[in-house]
Amino acid sequence: ATVIIPEENERDLVDIPKNIKQNLDIRPVRWIDEVLQVALKEMPQPKEGKSADATPTKSGQQQDGDEVKKRGAPTKH
Repeated sequence: ATVIIPEENERDLVDIPKNIKQNLDIRPVRWIDEVLQVALKEMPQPKEGKSADATPTKSGQQQDGDEVKKRGAPTKH
């Protein structure tokens, strides 16, 4: 079985007995794209007509930083 853990928790693996870890494929990851590579059989492709500049970067921010343009203007209640 594959277990995905945050990279900063890798140091805690010393506390887990070897007999527990021996049958596990433990994958420490730092970014969500690493999780997707492990968890998905194939990476999803953008739908036609969607611009590639709306893809988040590793920092989690939109590349062009224009959230209002991407999500639309806020709704007044």
